Amino acid sequence: MHRLVSFANSDSSNVASNGSSNPTLEPESNREGGLSISQFALLSIIVGLAIEVSFTGILAITLRMLRKESKNFWKMACLMLLCNVWCIVFMVFLTLSNFAVKENCIVINALSNVSGHSFYVTCDVFLLYKTYAVSKRNKRVLAFSALLLAHRLVWSLWDLVKSGGVVDPVTDMCYYNQYPLVGFGFNTADLIIDAFCTLVSIMANWDYLFTSFGQLAEVVAKENILRSVLILSINSYVMYINLHVEDLMTILMAYMLQNYAYTRAVNAETFWVEERRSAMENSTNVGTGSGRHSGGSAVKRSTSQRTSQLQKAGNLQNSTHQNSFNPQNSAP
Repeated sequence: MHRLVSFANSDSSNVASNGSSNPTLEPESNREGGLSISQFALLSIIVGLAIEVSFTGILAITLRMLRKESKNFWKMACLMLLCNVWCIVFMVFLTLSNFAVKENCIVINALSNVSGHSFYVTCDVFLLYKTYAVSKRNKRVLAFSALLLAHRLVWSLWDLVKSGGVVDPVTDMCYYNQYPLVGFGFNTADLIIDAFCTLVSIMANWDYLFTSFGQLAEVVAKENILRSVLILSINSYVMYINLHVEDLMTILMAYMLQNYAYTRAVNAETFWVEERRSAMENSTNVGTGSGRHSGGSAVKRSTSQRTSQLQKAGNLQNSTHQNSFNPQNSAP
């Protein structure tokens, strides 16, 4: 993921790659793996945007937890906080690794690698947890999620062992050596997780996509499907870049966009919580008003059934926010 190396034309037995050197700043052009000042500035802007989103997310989540509006929110909040903290740490060490020298080359690159895997694995846990929630705590989904997560962790540990910073004994320059097979492996593991989350989200929300369940069902479907499709798309793009592109700037740009997309997807949960609560309240108000003005038991019964259906749709997310979508309970 956070790699300065392309898998294109790589041999799995070759530990080092010329494209894996830390980028150097060139005043005008991109020569020998170097970055121009304007290119580095563009990458720094994206890094700054990701850090800003993470800081804002940490503040929003902390304030929400302090208000104690929902006793179940802490489960999701812990995952979101971990994602944001690791994102900030990763962005800092990734930036520092670009300026690593002989004395700190191995340490900084190791910290960058550890924080990078911690960030992405935590985000994978978040996606799998949300997928498990929308599947209404399906045991098969839980089993597959555990298996996919274990698969991802194996690749992470292997990468921490095989890849890292080294110093060229001739030039004393700091390089990051990415073991190609492992790099391909953990990117593929992320793609499998993304595809799994997307498939489960679509299947779980299929009944709500083509029926008149109202605003709540629309919000539930949009939240889970859009998030999964977004992450699947950006990871597919990064995999394509790794396999077919060797230009350092293009590779770095793909990874920075991936980092930003992950951070946005995680912190969008605070927005969707409010949307779900608003949709549930609107649906309940509509159902109550229809029952009050109908005067007929048949219409009242129909309204009650519809309200029940809407509550079931909201309960797709209640595994993480059980009290968030029922106006009679405490709001999130």
